[in-house]
Amino acid sequence: MTFAGNPSSNRYEFGANWASFIDKHYSAERRRMAAEKLLSFLGKQTLEGFDFLDIGSGSGLHSLAAFDAKADRI
Repeated sequence: MTFAGNPSSNRYEFGANWASFIDKHYSAERRRMAAEKLLSFLGKQTLEGFDFLDIGSGSGLHSLAAFDAKADRI
């Protein structure tokens, strides 16, 4: 496989995207609400005793929610 031009120009800038998300959308309230909604969706009071797999297709907010909900492993 060959690249025409600079191969780094074809890469996704995850760090810049994450910084933009934090600046524009992240708050402690949003984090709290994510944990609350996750537990409500799962019908649980806590995730103690559970593992949580985040496939990495979003902001990572659900991983933080699982952490806050006391998942054993994330």
